Amino acid sequence: MSEAEDLMKNGFSLIDKGKYLDGLRELSKLEPQFQSKNNEEAADLFLGISQAYYGMTPSNDENSLKYADLAIEIHKKLGITPMVISDLLYSSFIEADAGKIPDAEKRIDQAIELARSSKDLEELPELLNSKADLLSTIKKRRQESAALYIEASKAANDSGNPQAYFHSRTGLIKLKRMDGFDSEKALDEAMKVIEEAESLAAEIKNKKERKDFIDDISEIYDIATDLAMEMEKVDLAISIAERMTKAQSK
Repeated sequence: MSEAEDLMKNGFSLIDKGKYLDGLRELSKLEPQFQSKNNEEAADLFLGISQAYYGMTPSNDENSLKYADLAIEIHKKLGITPMVISDLLYSSFIEADAGKIPDAEKRIDQAIELARSSKDLEELPELLNSKADLLSTIKKRRQESAALYIEASKAANDSGNPQAYFHSRTGLIKLKRMDGFDSEKALDEAMKVIEEAESLAAEIKNKKERKDFIDDISEIYDIATDLAMEMEKVDLAISIAERMTKAQSK
C-alpha cells in the first residue's frame, strides 16, 4: 500500500469513528497532490474532507459544501451519474443543516431531475423521500410533502425498495400527527404498516438481513409506541417494543 493509500484509509477510518479533526488532518496531507486531478480517487478525497468538516460543524456549510462541490464536478466530468446524484443528495443535507432550506431543495431537485432523465429508478424513491422530509418541516408546504411521500411509495414499490417504501408510509403518518390527526386513527395506521413490514420481514430468510431490515424501518415502531403512550396504553406500548425485538430475532 502506498503512502497516499495509507493516509486515505486512515483518514476515512478516523471519520467513520467520529474523529473528524484527526481524519481531516490525515486527508488534508493529500490535498496538494490531488488538487489538479480529475479521477475517482480525488473525488473520494474531497468527499472525505467535506464529511470531516460537516461532522465538526454541521451548521456551517462553508468548507463542507466547497469540497462536496469539487467532488460533484469531478463526477460530472467522469460521467458517473449515480455518484453525481449521490453527491447532490449529500450536499442537500449540508445545506439543510446550515438552515439553507431553499438551497437544499434546489440540490434535491437537481438530483431528482437527473435520476428521472437517466432512468435511475433505484435512487428516485430515496430522493423523493428526502425532499418530502425537507418540506415536512415547512407547515405551508406539508401538502407537497404528502404528495411526494405518496409518489415515493409508488416508485419504491415499482423498483422493489422496501426501505424507501416504509420510509414513505412512516413519513405520511408523521405528517398527519403534525396536523393534529386523531391519535387513535394514527395508531391504527401505524399498526397496519408494522403488520405489513413484519409480513415482508418473515420472508427474509437470512437472519442478519432480516434484523437490518427491521432496524431500517424501526421508526414506525417508535411512532406507534409514542402514540400508545400518549393515549396511556402502557401495556400496548410495551408490547409494540417487544414486537420489534421478536421481529428481528425470528
